[in-house]
Amino acid sequence: MLHIEKLKKYSVILASQSPRRKEILSRIPGFTFTQVTSPFDEDTIDKNSFPSVVKYVTTSAALKAKALLDTLDATDSEPLIIAADTVVVQDGEILEKPKSPEENLTFMQKLNGTAHSV
Repeated sequence: MLHIEKLKKYSVILASQSPRRKEILSRIPGFTFTQVTSPFDEDTIDKNSFPSVVKYVTTSAALKAKALLDTLDATDSEPLIIAADTVVVQDGEILEKPKSPEENLTFMQKLNGTAHSV
């Protein structure tokens, strides 16, 4: 818990809509944070222009954190922003997040019974 004490000087912000990420952080005793959705639009970057999936997700997470930081009031206490990105990769292709229930069904059917990475 020593490290949690060190974090108390920061305003910790989870830059994510993910209920799962919120749940994971909420399990840490004594750890407090706020959850704020980053204004970064993932559709503004070409996922396939990156040399690797790792480079894409790290760049995307950094852009999410930067976009949120730019919206904060300069008088806020020292912010510590936690940002992440999760992608599904099949046959080297980064698959987009489904935009509708129908697209989600197609997405799941495409992945069903195949090797893919998250």
